[in-house]
Amino acid sequence: RLLPEVMKSHQSHDVLLLCTACHDRSHRWDTLQVALTTSSPSAMVSSFLSSGGLLQLEIVWRSHFLKTMQPRHLPEMWSIHHQGERLWYLASKQRVTPQLYKLATQGTVATVGEEETNKENKWTE
Repeated sequence: RLLPEVMKSHQSHDVLLLCTACHDRSHRWDTLQVALTTSSPSAMVSSFLSSGGLLQLEIVWRSHFLKTMQPRHLPEMWSIHHQGERLWYLASKQRVTPQLYKLATQGTVATVGEEETNKENKWTE
């Protein structure tokens, strides 16, 4: 609910099968990260919105996944930059608004009025 709909829908790219041992290891890492992180998910999203855009959050997450899990059997087309490539394509076909593309790629610092508008629109196109 914190990300724009276009960044949440049709994301089979991030659905990966894990063996039981890898799933357990992933769960331990996730639990540790939550325990070590003092900021809430909304604070993290706000931080990325004000410093580089939401795509950077996904790139950081995917890079962390590669580093900690060291997967050996990723699909050939899997990429930490998948979402950026996808959004660029959608923007080039005018299937995503320029404002949403800017939000994802550059971020913004919303004013109080814009924050209320964003809440009302729930980040839709």
